[in-house]
Amino acid sequence: MADGKIILGIRRVSQTIVYNLARVVVLIPFFIIFRVHISWSRDYRKIRGAYVLFGQHQLAWDPVLITLGGRHAPHWVATDAIFRKKGLGWVMKNLAACIPTTKNMSDMETIKMIRIYAALGARIGIFPEGQQTWDGKGLPPVPGTAKLLRFLKMPVVFVYSEGAYLTKARWNWGHNRRPVYLRYEVGISADEIATMKLSEIEERLKTYLDYDEYAVQKEKMVPLSGEKRAENMELTLFTCPRCRAMGTLESRENRLSCSACDFYVDVDRYGLFDWGEGEKYFEFMHHWNDWQQKNLLEVARNALNAQREEPFFDDDQVWLRTGHRRRPLARVAHGRARFYQDRMVFLSADGEEHIFYIKDVTGLNVFKQHFLEFHHQHRLYRLDFESKSVSGYKWMCLFYILLELRKKETSAS
Repeated sequence: MADGKIILGIRRVSQTIVYNLARVVVLIPFFIIFRVHISWSRDYRKIRGAYVLFGQHQLAWDPVLITLGGRHAPHWVATDAIFRKKGLGWVMKNLAACIPTTKNMSDMETIKMIRIYAALGARIGIFPEGQQTWDGKGLPPVPGTAKLLRFLKMPVVFVYSEGAYLTKARWNWGHNRRPVYLRYEVGISADEIATMKLSEIEERLKTYLDYDEYAVQKEKMVPLSGEKRAENMELTLFTCPRCRAMGTLESRENRLSCSACDFYVDVDRYGLFDWGEGEKYFEFMHHWNDWQQKNLLEVARNALNAQREEPFFDDDQVWLRTGHRRRPLARVAHGRARFYQDRMVFLSADGEEHIFYIKDVTGLNVFKQHFLEFHHQHRLYRLDFESKSVSGYKWMCLFYILLELRKKETSAS
């Protein structure tokens, strides 16, 4: 335990050095690229000592932007997938002194490291949503976040973000430049955190995370640069609202269309849907996403009732990789992946089958834009879709829908 604290102390020193160098070398060009504007509240300017820094996860570069825009360098809690890259992983661990965690799984090692850093007086950076938003709408906090805050008894700084999602959305392989605004303020003081009930902390967090990028954009109408505003939007929007086919939407430049029917929609210079003279289906992206989730639930429920054997999804040109947590993943085989009502199946080019039953899968999530990661029988696997237009998000949505339906079915019996 003592040796561990010494190692973490050394990493804290290295982190401070890297942070100061980054602010000198990286800050100006990085902020020019993202056109970042920063504001600090009076209470944030006065804060001293350790605190928890909460960010709204709108952009993959959020940790860098929020760190460079703030007054202090936090130790970010980051997905262990990032640590698998040799060079970047070493920097994240030894220089940036980040705290690795496994998405969608209980991780006591992460909690232990957070407590040690907090005991050393460090500042902890957390994205309470647990993942980057897919549709520009804030997500609810990860269960247990309020308990962690009350245990740490540290003030909480909220960083409000505007424009980051539209600059580079979760589904976007490129980016569309728009000014990004960051505002830092103390969301929960040290005195408050010591007396607040868990329900009160959770309500404060939900209020903070209740943000819709598209609603703000419609109000302010800030133009985006670039002429590829819809490209790869099918990674999030995988269901056609006209014919309800899934996996048939295709994007090119500023248009999203369906290959199974004559549906299409354009994305205007503000990133908003332009329905032209046709039927207006949805105002914002999260409305479309909410609808397709309900549609997928209905499709899954009907398939279970009918004991359907055909796969929901069947995607070709996929690499299966395997490994363990923060170790680099090794290629297993190349082939196609299918999602049935009770299992995911990978069929290699030479005919070998790898079967992953839903009941044995844990921690399933999407890494980066569309790589599907999950643990099966204590081993990590990843499906790498070669096509940039194949949605791993649709697989994740279906997995959790089927998991919930199976639980209800079991409890009812």
